[in-house]
Amino acid sequence: MVPTPSLRESLTDPNPSLRLRALDRLRDEGLFQEFRERVISLIDDPSCEVSSKALALLREKMTSADPFKSETLRVLFKKKVSKDVLEQNFQKIVPSLLADPRLQLWSFEFLKSRTSVTQLIANLHVIVAHFENHDWLVKRRTLEFILEQLPGELDAGHVHHMVALLANSDWRVRKLTIDLLERRAPSSLIAEHWEILFALVADPTCEVQEQTLNLLEEKMPSELIAEQFTEFHRHLRNADPRIRKASRQFFRKKISADILARHFPKIVPALLADSELQAWSFAFLSGRISSEHLPDLIDWIVVLLASQEHSWNRQRAALEFMKEQLPSGVLSAKHFKKIVALLGNSACKVKKWTLDLLQGRMPHRLLAVLLAEHGEKIWPLSEHEDPSVQAAASRLVLQNGCSLSKELVMQHSQKFAALLYKRGDLSRFEQIFPHLKKRRPQHPLAELLLKLPVSRILAVVLKSEDVAGWRDKDGNTWLHVAAEAGHLEACEALVDVCGVAVRAQNKAGDEPLALAASREVDRFLRSRMGFRETRFGYGNAFDESQTDRRQVGEVTWYTVPLRGMAGHCGGLHSFLVVTVSADTSGAKTYVLEKAGSQANQAHQRNGIFVGSQDLSSNLKSVEGLKMYKTQLSLSDDSLRRGLKMKELYEKACGTGPYHLATSNCHHAAQSVYNHCCATEQDQEARPPNEWLAKLGSAIQLAALFDSSRSSSESSGSDVASSNSELASGSQLADSPSGFSVPLDLASDAFAEMAAALCHAVYDDDAARVLSPSQEAVVSIRNQLARPVLVYDHNSKNSHRVEADEVLNIIAGCGTEKILVDVYAVAWVPGLYPHRRLAQRKSVWSGHAYSMFTDFRSDVMLQEVAAVGPRQPVEVLYATKKSRSASPVQWLLARSCSVLYAAFRGTDDVQDAAIDLCAVPDCSRFREHGMGVHSGIAHALEQEGDEINHVVRDVLGALEEHRQPEERLVLCGHSLGGGYAQVMAVHLLTRKVEVSAIRTFGAPHVLVPQHECPRFWRNLHSITQHWVHDWDPVPRLPLCKTWLVDVLPKLKQEVVTGVRLGIAERCVERLRQNYDRTKARMLEKYDVVGKVVLVSLGSDLAFGATQDVASLKGLLGEKPPGSIMTFSRLFAYHSMGDYLKIARKLTSA
Repeated sequence: MVPTPSLRESLTDPNPSLRLRALDRLRDEGLFQEFRERVISLIDDPSCEVSSKALALLREKMTSADPFKSETLRVLFKKKVSKDVLEQNFQKIVPSLLADPRLQLWSFEFLKSRTSVTQLIANLHVIVAHFENHDWLVKRRTLEFILEQLPGELDAGHVHHMVALLANSDWRVRKLTIDLLERRAPSSLIAEHWEILFALVADPTCEVQEQTLNLLEEKMPSELIAEQFTEFHRHLRNADPRIRKASRQFFRKKISADILARHFPKIVPALLADSELQAWSFAFLSGRISSEHLPDLIDWIVVLLASQEHSWNRQRAALEFMKEQLPSGVLSAKHFKKIVALLGNSACKVKKWTLDLLQGRMPHRLLAVLLAEHGEKIWPLSEHEDPSVQAAASRLVLQNGCSLSKELVMQHSQKFAALLYKRGDLSRFEQIFPHLKKRRPQHPLAELLLKLPVSRILAVVLKSEDVAGWRDKDGNTWLHVAAEAGHLEACEALVDVCGVAVRAQNKAGDEPLALAASREVDRFLRSRMGFRETRFGYGNAFDESQTDRRQVGEVTWYTVPLRGMAGHCGGLHSFLVVTVSADTSGAKTYVLEKAGSQANQAHQRNGIFVGSQDLSSNLKSVEGLKMYKTQLSLSDDSLRRGLKMKELYEKACGTGPYHLATSNCHHAAQSVYNHCCATEQDQEARPPNEWLAKLGSAIQLAALFDSSRSSSESSGSDVASSNSELASGSQLADSPSGFSVPLDLASDAFAEMAAALCHAVYDDDAARVLSPSQEAVVSIRNQLARPVLVYDHNSKNSHRVEADEVLNIIAGCGTEKILVDVYAVAWVPGLYPHRRLAQRKSVWSGHAYSMFTDFRSDVMLQEVAAVGPRQPVEVLYATKKSRSASPVQWLLARSCSVLYAAFRGTDDVQDAAIDLCAVPDCSRFREHGMGVHSGIAHALEQEGDEINHVVRDVLGALEEHRQPEERLVLCGHSLGGGYAQVMAVHLLTRKVEVSAIRTFGAPHVLVPQHECPRFWRNLHSITQHWVHDWDPVPRLPLCKTWLVDVLPKLKQEVVTGVRLGIAERCVERLRQNYDRTKARMLEKYDVVGKVVLVSLGSDLAFGATQDVASLKGLLGEKPPGSIMTFSRLFAYHSMGDYLKIARKLTSA
């Protein structure tokens, strides 16, 4: 039997179970007192169970009812449990002591000297776990003890362990912890645990919620909240309403306007994009958006509305919020530019809201910016499918448009006019127009109407057929009304845009020209009686022709020469004379033709006109009238049977809208004629003027051929329109760059006279044109080849005027305009009345006119341009191309001991061909180091039947008329300037002194060589080229591209008809190789002399700077897009304008 170990042995036995049994036996008080020191030592026993049981036994005995025993044990405990022992067994001893209510107060005293704050905090979670099931008093006293040990400011470790207490189930523990953190934790450390703290905002206990918010408001830095907004954002939209509410309140308090400004990109876009927070976000942001970030806010709202689908209520809330943030009063430019972006939103209501905002708060001056930078947005809105958007856009543009400058209104005039018309503001135009003429329109938008060109208003109003065909009670058309008011712009629009007939008569038989109240209107109306509107018939028989059931019996194709320069170039007008007949009724003759004027009535679409008149006298008397093709007739079976006028009209309409090159009068006549042919062999394969029409289309024939004339003589409506537009003071295109040196031309002794002679040389009677006009006298030359009577309505007198005789009518005092009638002189005076040839034709005091007939035998009075220079001039010698086959027309004149040789520019088909023959000839003047334009050089030296050798003629005229010491000036316009340059080379090489060369809009036709630079320098010193802004001709042949498509075909067409001196095989070779050789050939030309840049809109002339390497490079600059049409470009080429400029610049 094993002896039972003693109690002492058991307490030290290695077997823990023996030690545990020993401790059980020590519950006996007597035994405990003997072994109490040994029990205290077991606190450090390696067995947790033993140490725990020992500590429990000690706590029991230390709370004994016997004060002496308990106190004695406590003293002994203090003595035996050192600081080291306590530290080693902290988690065993301390939590259990603190959790025992009977020992708690003694434990505080015991622990104060034996434990550190670090130990307490590090083991805080163990301590708390021990008293979890105890009452609040125990917990509070323990926590207060621990808090007393903590320093005044907690460090990171302290805070970390204290934050763990926030998860305690006892709200009082949480509250006490929050209170501690609030009082002792630095803000920076609180910020590290803000998410845990913020979760307590939703604590079920109000005291904890309130304490937490106080802590966060006091300790949480606003900057940190802003920086951590991405994480904080979710609390603002938390599903728990308590957290949501508290976080929003907290956020509102902490995020000031300054903080928001510094963190705008992080906070504001996220708030605006959160649809759940939208309403709260708007309230929060109101008043906090800085002026610096207001444009950014607008940008974000624009993006927000464009990127998400929202109900209108949400969209409107966002827009109204944005509006509230805007400064009161009108919008600033930077805000305006941002807000305009909303017009691109797809939602109609957003567009409408934006337009209303702009209407109410946009400064008038910003409309110009809106139209210039955002026109692609605002103008389409005025035609939007949504009526409210359309109305708002229209109201915005029109009401603000009244404050725009006239220049800006002109720039957008077409859109303004269309908008006015669409809105109905011009629906009562018959009432508006008379007031508009007087510049006193009774209209809510009167200020805008006055700034709009009347041409634009008429263009939209007169699209309506009933308005276009309008006449008043006296039979006046709109053109009569505008002419009588002297409103030039309205007349231009009515003729050029609306196509109102220039020759229409009112009930009194007056044409608009007879009512013209000003010289400008008179000149314009005369200029529009041109070849694009040429019609032989009167276009008055459409209705009758469509109901005429009679069969077509005869079809005859006639051509007649066009008037003016187009006629000089061989231009023709085609028309068909169609005769219908039936057995039961007589015959009827119609004129079927196509013209370029705009239709006044629906049936005149595509320019097709059907007229009816007595043709017997006209066809016999028209000069140049020819039957182009064999007459088709039923009698010889050359005409198809069963044709009616309606069918022929439809066939003509089928040629499409009028186009000078592809669908003109000839194409319509050809189409109908071929349709009528009974056999294919009678059909016409090619229309008349085919090559000329294509040339005209490619280089604007009207523009080129009218270049020599003033606007009063222009036959090309487009060009005259451009001229009048330039002259009227409308905004001019930018001038070419590189010419920046001002030039004083007041002392130029030759320029004004040279310009006058270059203008006069185009006229067959240059001396008359150059004669000074007589004030209060009207001069009329009778060119009818028969005597006539001219009746003066003012003086009531009749004057007999013989053929080629000039009648001078003395105008009364203060009389500017005179109306005259023209009568044929009766064959037997007294037996037959005089037949009236023309009624109430207007002529103006101080001007000269020529009387002639057009190809309908209508008598016309054409104004002769007066170009009389300031100095007297005498024409010594003049040639006329009409009397010679020579391609060059020139004159020699003397003024103030100076001889001037002036050469005419492009005026007919020969000139056009010479212009285009740009191949340089480098052999003719090789010894003088000079190459020349081969076409011009040959034209000057041609000779043969009825062809004069121009160089020899000029030398002869100089020998006959030049006085000793007289200076010689060579001058010319357009092609004439080219002649002047090459003629100067001829004269200088023959030792004939030339003082100066003056060209106006001339091509550069000389090629420098390296052998003889002295000759080139000599020529350079005396030459001056005037260039009117973007005049294209001085860029030729430097500007090469326009020749690419025209030259080959032109040469083939005209080589046999014009003597250019180039063998046919050479032309064919040039045609084949032109693409390869063109650049090399044309690059040889260069500018000799000084280039003077002039402009109608400037009182100064400009030259190039001295350091410019190449004038050719400056002239090669591309013109602005606004004038990139042939009509506008060639308007700069007018010799009339060059003369005006010369008079202005040399007037001093």
